[in-house]
Amino acid sequence: MARDSAGVVVNTTQAGLLVKAPRMLPIGTTLVDVRNQPVGRVSDVIGPVKAPFLVVKPGKGANPLRLLNREVFTP
Repeated sequence: MARDSAGVVVNTTQAGLLVKAPRMLPIGTTLVDVRNQPVGRVSDVIGPVKAPFLVVKPGKGANPLRLLNREVFTP
């Protein structure tokens, strides 16, 4: 099953993960890692429409530092 890339985690902040995204995603969208494990939900979208950044609130058990520079996906 093919998954759509939601972007790459470029930083971690107090608000959550910062994901450089190829396109806008709705707030509340769940993201998963390469193993299809939940990473968190999109809590905000910032930056220009053509090059958005997603702020992702990590879910319980997610390790934000492990996700740094890794691709995340929509399930």
